[in-house]
Amino acid sequence: MFLIVMLIHAKLFDNLLVPDKGSTIILLLLVIIPAMVILLMLKKATKFAKEGGGEFGKMMLKGIEIGGAVVGGVALGGIGALGQATLGQASRKLADSKWAVDRELKGNLVVQ
Repeated sequence: MFLIVMLIHAKLFDNLLVPDKGSTIILLLLVIIPAMVILLMLKKATKFAKEGGGEFGKMMLKGIEIGGAVVGGVALGGIGALGQATLGQASRKLADSKWAVDRELKGNLVVQ
């Protein structure tokens, strides 16, 4: 876009043809040719911007997906550690309880 603005301000097409006083066709060409060049450059620039924006958007979505996976993994790991600590501690307390020790000593632990 900067190049297009610089091209407009450079007035490259001012000295191509010097129109006579009665030459309408030359005057029209002096207006149409620069306008077409600038419009073609704008069209190419918008196409390039759309493609570049699409690639940038894909990279951003990929980064968000990776970040979400990391956060999800950390959350699941934390839940797993909490469950292991809670259930492990409850199981140890149950195994060390007087009721479980008495059943084991009597031999009634195994159901037949």
